[in-house]
Amino acid sequence: MLAPLDPRLLTNLHHIDPYFFKLSYDPDLKYSVPFTFGTTGIAVNTSKISVDSPDLSWSFLFDSKDPKHTSLLDDMREVFAAVLFLKGLSPNTRDLASLEDSKGLISQAKDRVLMFTSEPKALLLKGELSISHMYSVDAVQAARENPNIKFFIPKEGGIIWTDNFAIPATSTRIEEAHQFINFFLEPEQNLKIVEENWLATPNKTAKAMLPETVQKNPQLYPPEEVVKKLFFLEELGETLPRISRMWTELKS
Repeated sequence: MLAPLDPRLLTNLHHIDPYFFKLSYDPDLKYSVPFTFGTTGIAVNTSKISVDSPDLSWSFLFDSKDPKHTSLLDDMREVFAAVLFLKGLSPNTRDLASLEDSKGLISQAKDRVLMFTSEPKALLLKGELSISHMYSVDAVQAARENPNIKFFIPKEGGIIWTDNFAIPATSTRIEEAHQFINFFLEPEQNLKIVEENWLATPNKTAKAMLPETVQKNPQLYPPEEVVKKLFFLEELGETLPRISRMWTELKS
């Protein structure tokens, strides 16, 4: 469904950090170009829930101290991944026994949390949620309005994700599409996106132009020891419909 990219037309591609040329879903960026990235973890309103250590476990979410004000993402892969991390397993496992066991843990958690929602930020800011399974971008934006909101990548590991530019294979304006992508690979243009939305950038040149306090913000740019424990969600082939069925049963 995607047109292969022509690196000759992407003269600004060298600004992308080498880490992002090694992604499992598109090695060497043959079909896509990341322009922002983030992680998935746990956001906590520390004015309501005390956090004794920054080394939170995923159990902090699933065995919440305040279940009536706790939410899980309404995202099948993310929720299964969180449980698999807790069990010390890969979030991309295809082992059906492990997935069935994870389904059981999610079923138990379902009865102990307020809701599944992929947009918890507003509820967190209103005080209707205290603990949320959350994307880093939403947590960082919430923390700007309420500094008591802290974002944690659990010690067992977490998910890393990218937002990408790509060109549909049916495009009749391939060259213009490359020009568009190349424009937003310019560090100054990339900065406009990430600064306005408080996203992390894979553009190493743009990142170097950010204030040092932002570059060293672990909620945006996890340190190397944490990055080693981050995983992209991978394509699961025939296992995916099985997980989808489990999710439907869980949500019904």
